[in-house]
Amino acid sequence: MFGNYRNKRKKELYFESTTNLSSFTISRQLDKNIQMIYQIFKDDCTIRIREFENYKCPKIKGFIAYIEGMIDSKLIIKGTLNPLVTSDIDPKADKFMETVRLGILYNNEVKETTSVNDIVVAILRGDTAIFFEDEEKVLIVSSKGFETRGIEEPEAEKILRGPKEGFTECLSINLSLIRRKIVSNDMKIVSRELGRRTKTKIAICYMDSLVNKNILKELNRRLDKIDINAILDSNYICELIKDGTYTPFKTIGLTERPDSVASKLLEGRIALLVEGSPSVLTLPFLFLENFQTTDDYYLNYIYASFNRLIRFIGFFITILTPALYLSLVTFHRELIPTDLALSISQSRNDVPLPTIVELLILLLVFELIRESSLRTHSNVIQSISIVGALVIGQSAVEARFISAPMVIVIALTAITELLNPKIKGAAILIRLIFILAAFFIGAFGIILTTIVVLTHVFSLKSFGIVYTSQTYSFRLQELKDFYIRAPWGKQKTTPKFIANDTVMNATDIRE
Repeated sequence: MFGNYRNKRKKELYFESTTNLSSFTISRQLDKNIQMIYQIFKDDCTIRIREFENYKCPKIKGFIAYIEGMIDSKLIIKGTLNPLVTSDIDPKADKFMETVRLGILYNNEVKETTSVNDIVVAILRGDTAIFFEDEEKVLIVSSKGFETRGIEEPEAEKILRGPKEGFTECLSINLSLIRRKIVSNDMKIVSRELGRRTKTKIAICYMDSLVNKNILKELNRRLDKIDINAILDSNYICELIKDGTYTPFKTIGLTERPDSVASKLLEGRIALLVEGSPSVLTLPFLFLENFQTTDDYYLNYIYASFNRLIRFIGFFITILTPALYLSLVTFHRELIPTDLALSISQSRNDVPLPTIVELLILLLVFELIRESSLRTHSNVIQSISIVGALVIGQSAVEARFISAPMVIVIALTAITELLNPKIKGAAILIRLIFILAAFFIGAFGIILTTIVVLTHVFSLKSFGIVYTSQTYSFRLQELKDFYIRAPWGKQKTTPKFIANDTVMNATDIRE
């Protein structure tokens, strides 16, 4: 009860703080408008006001309001101030504002408004507001010119061949990168705002003739339900709209590559871009996409298919190897060949720790090394890896703190984990569950855990599409780009599970 009251009171306070703009109105007097701008942006040292007067007609005077560092100053001088100061304008014209908007200003986008809220939002986004004497209308001109990061290859998605460009934090640049890939008016881009305080712009991209309209409708419904103060990255939205809130598996794709997004759009999927984030969400997202990489489509299909199968095998190795080793040395020693059993027993003679403790400690040490490598400067990553893998491992074996076979098991587990970065988080959690099950009831625990995990995976959906779609299909046409990558000559149709509107119904989607 009290929690609901607090939440309600927070919303009331929020609306009190934002709706106070309604108390301001645009005046015909410049001094009052200047005072209004300074009052709205009180204690903001970045707000700037520049007054002007027309040389040929001193009666035409006004001021511009903008935020320093958010605008292109050259554009404002050449496209806005210079024309307003030097142009021959009749202040008594019936359509004075329209004449200025259409015939005087050089900016790409100019619009009229009488809303103080629209003016404030425009200024905060890097546009410039123009106030005139004896006018109740205000012109808003496009003048964004803040610094952005250059286009470069994403560190997390580097490839051997193909385009080397990646998304940046600027939404307009990201949209242009996609436009360059897909030159078609069939691609639609719908803009929205999310975040009560940040008013973050997002863009929904899709191919109108290919997209499943039910999925698009469901996406908009989930976006409408988002009620949060700030959206600072695409992951904010991902957590709020994804299926399976408590599942370790990703049900929404994430990429920083324009070519990857373009390929998803051409398959009928939807892309969601967020201002200020280089990571783009793609949906629906299927389980098998965790094992697909951009390199698969720029290399020979035979080599790409072989690599994809290796990633599948690596996933099962990384989640099952520690649990299998633990169950064999603890419960099922008779299944180990005699010579190997004697070797393992001899290596464990002086090790003081139980196998389960030894296993968990080594896995924890590996995760510590991996995490420190991610958070450390690239120049010392190699040093950390060498110290962690060689020095610590060898010293621990020589000190009889851990056994040599355990080091081999953990090394194999660690290497195969790195093969599939998209499903790394789920693999770590599932591996731990398998280890605990194997510790308590051996191989039977592994079998039971496998059944539970498979049941969970097969029950998941991504925006109404079964998460494991095509996984168990035996039709060659549906397997052309899943377990293997078929030649381009065989890939001519859109995936049926997305293009066919009958596969789902809005009422079947999780609330």
